[in-house]
Amino acid sequence: MKRKIFFCSVLIIFAAQFNINLYNSDFMIAVAVILFSLFAFILGRYPIIPITLIVAPGVFLSRALFYFVRTGTMQGSVISYGPEIVFYLMYGICIYLYFNKINFKLTKSYMLIPIVAIDYIANLSELLLRNGIYTFTLQLQIILLIVAILRTILIGGFWVGLEYQNFSLLKHEHAQRYKKLLILISRLKSEVIWMDKNSSLIENTMNTSYKLYEQLKERDNLTALSEEALSVAKDIHEIKKEYNLIIRGISEALNSSLKDEGMNISKIIQMLQEIIDLDAKGSNKEIYWEIIIDYDFYTNKQYYLLSIFRNLFNNALEASKDGVLNIKFTSKNQEDDIILYITDNGSGISDEYMEYIFNPGFSTKINYSTGEVKRGLGLSLVRDLVEKELSGKMSVTSDSTGTTFKIILPKKTLEV
Repeated sequence: MKRKIFFCSVLIIFAAQFNINLYNSDFMIAVAVILFSLFAFILGRYPIIPITLIVAPGVFLSRALFYFVRTGTMQGSVISYGPEIVFYLMYGICIYLYFNKINFKLTKSYMLIPIVAIDYIANLSELLLRNGIYTFTLQLQIILLIVAILRTILIGGFWVGLEYQNFSLLKHEHAQRYKKLLILISRLKSEVIWMDKNSSLIENTMNTSYKLYEQLKERDNLTALSEEALSVAKDIHEIKKEYNLIIRGISEALNSSLKDEGMNISKIIQMLQEIIDLDAKGSNKEIYWEIIIDYDFYTNKQYYLLSIFRNLFNNALEASKDGVLNIKFTSKNQEDDIILYITDNGSGISDEYMEYIFNPGFSTKINYSTGEVKRGLGLSLVRDLVEKELSGKMSVTSDSTGTTFKIILPKKTLEV
């Protein structure tokens, strides 16, 4: 708090040195008082009264010091600059009372009108001390009113500028959060699809274990083993129930939050570009994109497409050579289908691996320093999404110059 008081006070005192003379050489119009209001917009509840008590004598002392440097004497400085103390005291107290009343937040333009009155009253107080009854001339009153209006317009201008800046930053922040949320949801949906697929594997394993129990039970000398097989079947059954509860819970949570109507394919690709570029930068790689959208269709299946393209783009990034990658994406219209091509100039897929790349668990991504192997679910999941969720077809061609994935999707599945 002390730092805030010191910083704001020094800034206002410094700004007070920039002024103009409209009435006589002693009566100065400074822009410094604008900061009293602007600080309220920027800082919210800030210590106006302590700052006022510092600024009022501070402005006087600073002017007196400059007067001494200029003339070599302090004589006359009190008469010339002393009344300004009254101005800043009056302005600060009035601003404090007003901003406390409106809770330090202007919400409508007409709320600036009281600031005109505050400015006018503060200047009038100073001039009454200087000129007494002679302050109430028509010319001087018009000058005070014009000054108050002009300074308040400046405050309004800065206020609008700050509000617009905050809105722009907030809008940008929300856009970034929305993009991250879309990617997160697409990942969750991918995992749910994979978990749902694996639930049948759990069911088969449980059935196999129970059949083993039935076979062992018929043999008198294998009673203990049969009981263990039954115990395994029971455990798998419990795991299956919990597993299904997790799938249902995540699915319900996703379905309740997915209120989006859809997205154009161009927006989906643009979003993924930004994300993949960040991934590339983190890996000290650079991507050159070529995006050809001959058919910019609108779809409500954006989460599936995000998962498909994200996996394919990430695979291309990991297969890139020499830290530089070219990715070409093409969307074409073909009667009842939409044709999508994703091409990269990576190291390609060798012939010996080509027939296995869509198998669950197959992966060539091995960290030889740690022995860690990736799950090998990416391309298998992509194919499932294309064929089962979107009723499409997928094929791949590859050689030493790169890889191309071709995806054919029916319009009736994608378009809304």
